[in-house]
Amino acid sequence: MSFLTPLYLLGALAVSLPILFHMIRRTPRGRMPFSSTMFLDPAPPRITRRSRIENWFLLLLRALAVCLLAAAFARPFLRETEGADVEEGDVAWRYVLIDTSASARRECVQNELPEALDELFDEFDPRDHIAVATFDQAVRERISFEQSAAIDAARRREVLASELGGLEPKWRGTDLGRALLTAAETLTDATTNETAPGVQEVIVVSDLQRGSDLTALQGYTWPETVTVRLVPLGGECGATNAGLAPVADPRAAGEESIRVRVTNSAESERETFRLYWPDEFAGADEQPTSDAAVEVYVPPGQSRVVRVKYPSADHPPQRLALSGDEHDFDNTAWLTHVSRQQIRIVYLGSGPADDPQQMRFFVDPIYSSTPRREVEILDWTDADDAPPQLVIVTDAPAVDQVEALRSYMQQGGTVLFVARTAEQAASMYELAGTSPVPVTEADVADYVMLTEIDFGHSVLAPFGDPRYSDFTKLHFWKHRILDLQPFEEARVLARFETGEPAIVEIPMDRGRMFVFASGWHPEDSQLAVWSKFVPLMNLLLEYGSGRSDVVRQSVVGEPILLDELSPARPLTHVRTPEGTVTSLPEGTTRFTSSDRPGIYRFQADADASAERSIAVPVNLSPAESRTAPLPPEALEGAGVALSEESRPERAGESEERQRQLQNSELEGRQKMWRWLITAAIVILLLETLLAGWLTGRRTTGETN
Repeated sequence: MSFLTPLYLLGALAVSLPILFHMIRRTPRGRMPFSSTMFLDPAPPRITRRSRIENWFLLLLRALAVCLLAAAFARPFLRETEGADVEEGDVAWRYVLIDTSASARRECVQNELPEALDELFDEFDPRDHIAVATFDQAVRERISFEQSAAIDAARRREVLASELGGLEPKWRGTDLGRALLTAAETLTDATTNETAPGVQEVIVVSDLQRGSDLTALQGYTWPETVTVRLVPLGGECGATNAGLAPVADPRAAGEESIRVRVTNSAESERETFRLYWPDEFAGADEQPTSDAAVEVYVPPGQSRVVRVKYPSADHPPQRLALSGDEHDFDNTAWLTHVSRQQIRIVYLGSGPADDPQQMRFFVDPIYSSTPRREVEILDWTDADDAPPQLVIVTDAPAVDQVEALRSYMQQGGTVLFVARTAEQAASMYELAGTSPVPVTEADVADYVMLTEIDFGHSVLAPFGDPRYSDFTKLHFWKHRILDLQPFEEARVLARFETGEPAIVEIPMDRGRMFVFASGWHPEDSQLAVWSKFVPLMNLLLEYGSGRSDVVRQSVVGEPILLDELSPARPLTHVRTPEGTVTSLPEGTTRFTSSDRPGIYRFQADADASAERSIAVPVNLSPAESRTAPLPPEALEGAGVALSEESRPERAGESEERQRQLQNSELEGRQKMWRWLITAAIVILLLETLLAGWLTGRRTTGETN
């Protein structure tokens, strides 16, 4: 047994106090008056009991309590248990994690990987339980504990080498926290039924760069029996690395330049880099001349946002490159040039555009032009043959107008029909090609509100966020009661609190017709002054036109939401950066196979041209450019128990300091002082009871 603070053992000298209290007998200092002693014979006090201990058992209890308290404060621990789990011959459980993220693509990292694995596998005992997995944003188990146990021990080294021989890093980010959590839970589950599992170790073979994500470890309690050993790669890598990433800029549409962010690593030895357009040279790898490049100054550990002009406004290139650093895996940014969209909206209705009591008055402010779109609003009489993105109907259309609107919807157009009156609302059925159904005016005492809102629809999905889902401030004074029985495929997006449909979508061949049961003019409702009215109307326009006003950019490995790319038309095919066209499963709403940087084009059919496809640039995660070493203190701060050799502070400390820290950790796990304190308390209670009993017995004897 050893003690962490042995000086407290000097407190055991206090055991002499009970002995002194037993042996010292003091004569009374004062004198007591007595009537007369002349008839008494002098008798000196008997001194035979002065040095005799009256109760040995009571003395031992008191001395033992003092010794236990002194030992508890000295914080004892057993050294035998410190190495019990690592003695030679014990069976160990080891989970090997190999980094295959984008930062591991650096040549210096790949050169060190085979040797590191060879040295690691040489350490394993044939009886050890081994599992191997690779990780980037996800963990992929290559060999499980069960598979490893089924392999002959003599062939296990050969099988491991064969399985990991063709290992190649991917383009995804580094989620080190998720990988460690998965490994720890796998080890814990595998050793649950083991009586003496021995060493439980996670071995991380990685470049351990600062861009590693440790978020998954937040709130996770690391198992006390599992330690992590770090096998760092890339020790010979150059420190200078700069990364390039595009910056989402809604103002970029139609402009002659693009904004990008250049990040320089913290340990970089350079501050100046060049940006150039590689597609403008004969070879993709050709270095630019000083005239064709843009110089960027970025101090180490910082980033700068710069604007780079397109070399050609008519045919802007799809990628921008960086030169001047030592690692090129993150030196390309893939871009898509979004041209300014031409939007045409046709309004079929009466009422002047300058009358605030009419619905036409609010259309122009709703659909204003922006840097990303140019909007032209035409009355029906002024419209030409060019198909619009949206037709708004607030009057009963004439016969020729009905035929034109039907043809427009059959070809994929979108019509917004607003029921302004009960008589005008009846023309909705004629427009849909069904039998006429009478429409009545609702009897509203004061006002009604919306309820049963379908946030699952693409038009209303953005309002599903709790911050925007409050519709109680929208009041309707008047509305029409619509009978939807003729429309089997009609979808009600919202209802009035009285149960009648408020917003309806009716499919019409390839197109659709949206129906509002109330108008937005002041006589009917508060729609025009409602804070969500402008976003709602623009979402209807995007849904109908199939083009969003959002800048599309994605990161390798992140899902691409197809509903946001094309709310109205289902996207059925994707063209990858390699040029391969792949069909998407029916009903797919998320594309999760963006496994490398480049331009992904989503199409409604396999033969769609580039102009008819939706281009999404997919780039490397910016965190992968942070290639400076991750300090092990970051892992310890997240609760991970690192092995002794993986702790950097041990390398520069003296052997005495290392021994003290090891002893402190061992004592902290054993906590033997708790048992000593408990034993001392029990002994003191027993001593108190015994002393009280003896005192009572002596008093009774003297009385008798």
